[in-house]
This record gives sequence, C-alpha cells and structure tokens, in this order.
Amino acid sequence: MDIDRKFKKYISAFVLNCFLLSFSYGPAVSAVIDGIPTVKNDNHIFGDFSLPYSYGKIVSSHFAASDRLVISIQDLHCHPGVQKNISKIIEFFDDKYGVANVFLEGAYGDIDTSWLSSEINLGKKTDLLDKMLETGRLTGAEYFSAVKSRNGLIKGLESKRIYMDNLQRLGRIAQDREKINLILSAIDDSVKKLKNKYY
Repeated sequence: MDIDRKFKKYISAFVLNCFLLSFSYGPAVSAVIDGIPTVKNDNHIFGDFSLPYSYGKIVSSHFAASDRLVISIQDLHCHPGVQKNISKIIEFFDDKYGVANVFLEGAYGDIDTSWLSSEINLGKKTDLLDKMLETGRLTGAEYFSAVKSRNGLIKGLESKRIYMDNLQRLGRIAQDREKINLILSAIDDSVKKLKNKYY
C-alpha cells in the first residue's frame, strides 16, 4: 500500500515537472539562452581578449564579416565613476589594438582637447581633469584624449545645426531656471492640495 502511494507521488511529481518545463520553465530558459551573448564568431578579432570586470561588461556582439571593429559603449552621462571607466576601456583597447577614432554623441565635428593637455604639468592636469569629470563637464573619452595627449581622436556624431539649436534651448532653460522653478513649485503645491482633498 505504501509503495503504491509513493509511486503515485513520484509519478505525479514527474508529470507536474514535465508540464512546468513545457509551459513555464521552458520559455523562460529558452529566453535566457537566446539572450546569452555569443562571441565565438568574433574570436578571430578578440582572441584571448578579456575586458577587466571593474571597467564594464560586454553584453552583446555582432560579427558583420568586416575587418573594422566598432565598439558601442553605453554610459551614464555625468557620472564620474562611469566616465572614468569609459576612459579606462578606451585606454585598454588602445594599448591592445590601437584606437583610431572615438565617436561621441552630444558633440559635432573634430573635438579639440589640446587646450586641456597643453602647458599643464601632469599632476595638476589630472587634478583639473578629475574635477571636470566629477562636475560633468568632461566625458570619459575627452578625459582619455586629454590625459594621453591624443588630440584629434574624438569626432562628434551630431549635426552641427541641431546641436547648436539644442545648446541655445539649454541656455534659455538655464536662464529661466528661477521662473521655471517657481512654476514647478506652484504646480507641486496644487497637486498636494488636490491629493489632500481627494485622497
């Protein structure tokens, strides 16, 4: 009698797991496997390449049957730690493979970093660059270019006309900051009153 009951429990558990694997676990496992990046096609480019984990991680790769290597770095703008890591990633690739160009969003044309590199001794230069990086006035790519005196390395990706329009818009927003803050404060007060009344 006990053997019959145990056998039925095992069979029930087995059938339940088969059902779950087919309809619940299966799609989730498949999605995870499909999402795992494969770099086996890129082995001829990277060989024994390994990016230090503290700099960032490779989340995907695509082999396009070309001898040109393009690396897209996703970043968190104005975050000093992330920007410093971008500088380290560029340096890492430059030391290993040689970086010809760095294309930067939020800029247009050739980016001149010579003014950051020139006539400042190395100690004071890195202090200045670190401060600019911490305050969001410098990107990781610009930091690398200035520290390594690699002027002409960075190219802006934006259209000059659109960039200048956006820069003027930003200037108007900054100029009207106090007025905008007063309006936002009044809106916030109104919302609080409505919450108190209706909630």
